[in-house]
Amino acid sequence: MVVGGLRRDGPSPLGHGLAPKGRLLILFLLLMPLLLSGCVDMMDANRDVLVYGLGLDAGAGGELVVTLHFLSPSGAAGGGTPVGSMGTGGSPSVTPLTLSGSGQTFTQAVERLRFRVPGRIYMGDVRAIFFGEGLTRQGLKDVMDALLREPFTINSAYVLFTRGDASRFLATGPNGTSAVLAALSIFDGDSAGTVLLHPMTLWQLFNAVWTDYWVDWGPWVTASPQEAQVIGHVILRDGRWQAALPIGEEATLLRSIRPGGPAQMTLPLAQGLASFRFTPLTTKARLKGSRVEVTVEGRASLVEWKGGPEPPVSELQRLLNEAVKERMDAFLRRMYRDERIDVLNVAEKMRIQSPGGRLPADFLQRLEDLSFRVTTRITISDTARSR
Repeated sequence: MVVGGLRRDGPSPLGHGLAPKGRLLILFLLLMPLLLSGCVDMMDANRDVLVYGLGLDAGAGGELVVTLHFLSPSGAAGGGTPVGSMGTGGSPSVTPLTLSGSGQTFTQAVERLRFRVPGRIYMGDVRAIFFGEGLTRQGLKDVMDALLREPFTINSAYVLFTRGDASRFLATGPNGTSAVLAALSIFDGDSAGTVLLHPMTLWQLFNAVWTDYWVDWGPWVTASPQEAQVIGHVILRDGRWQAALPIGEEATLLRSIRPGGPAQMTLPLAQGLASFRFTPLTTKARLKGSRVEVTVEGRASLVEWKGGPEPPVSELQRLLNEAVKERMDAFLRRMYRDERIDVLNVAEKMRIQSPGGRLPADFLQRLEDLSFRVTTRITISDTARSR
């Protein structure tokens, strides 16, 4: 039957008149691109280089040496050096490898490494970043700026400083274990190294590097074929290695003063209000066992007085010491709380607007060399130590 030039009883151009096998063939051909793309994606995923640790060192000619600590499901990738094992039950399904490359920038070094591995370099699972001693002594501002611009960067990744080169630390593999896992296991609450500080994160280090008047420290680690351990803390100032504080030993850390001069605070006395101008000069820290002892020393002078008769010098000295100790206690409690805070200069923490009023010149002269020395102690809780 023909209606309008078309057959109504013939096979449909969409294949409705085909046999079942024909329809299945058409369906298979339509799905083939999806099936192929899925296989390719799975193959790519199996070849991905999963980076768990980064080592950063100073290289020759001002170059940056980047060491990848990564996993290869096949057990070998692009000439990487096997180091230890990662897995469960003593039967690892993957082999940790290390591979190093250099470049003028972090990005250039990583791009060069891409040609030496069979798949993509995936850094979304970076757990720890290790800064070598040479690079830390040169300064971290440039490399920190580059790291935080990378899309992979995880701000909560732990930061540790190594004795010697970070590349050597990552390649050691203490006790046949992954160097990254061995380093992080130090902070599980069972090691003596945890009495110092829980690890820094990348974001906390960024704040330390870019805050000129903040002196901070990060875990200093070393490794041998037998073990990885914290041997102390690296003291940073302005993003550069200033000193190393060994475990259990005392070190003197000079406090920088924020531009604008010494701080000023006002304290109430029974007779009135006293306004002090003071300058913290040194901070001595002793870290032993689970105890942290910090001593702050500095100079202070009474610059304004508002109230009744002149107070005794001994009363002013007592009041000043109590005020500094109270603020230091609060400072340390906050520092060792669940989350560390940006540690500002002690003087900046104590800044209070001064009242009006003047003191006789002879009275000011007697107090111009008033000094303070306050020691405060705190025990780090197990919760803070294991973080």
